[in-house]
Amino acid sequence: AEIGIEGGRVSAVKPAAANRGTTVEVRDLFFATPARLKFMKGERAESSATSDVIKRIAIAFPAVRFTLAGSDRTTLELPATDDSPEGQLRRVAQVMGADFPANAIAI
Repeated sequence: AEIGIEGGRVSAVKPAAANRGTTVEVRDLFFATPARLKFMKGERAESSATSDVIKRIAIAFPAVRFTLAGSDRTTLELPATDDSPEGQLRRVAQVMGADFPANAIAI
């Protein structure tokens, strides 16, 4: 189902066809909260902070696919791997770069 929420209230609920899984789309998050706007940094800084959070979550959940898209393009695409140690290393390589796992020390 597709559920629209505007200003904290459910505005629309309708059937929607989609692939298995969950898609979360956020637009104009603070449109009704002007006080939040003065604490927000520029679009580039906010996008970078969002990407950092998604990357941290992606490392913790390698079996989940993550896609982060901005207003004009996809900025991060992380395909799912498995939960095996090798799959976890593949996810770390996706996030940190291909050389990172080879140079990292297991703890």
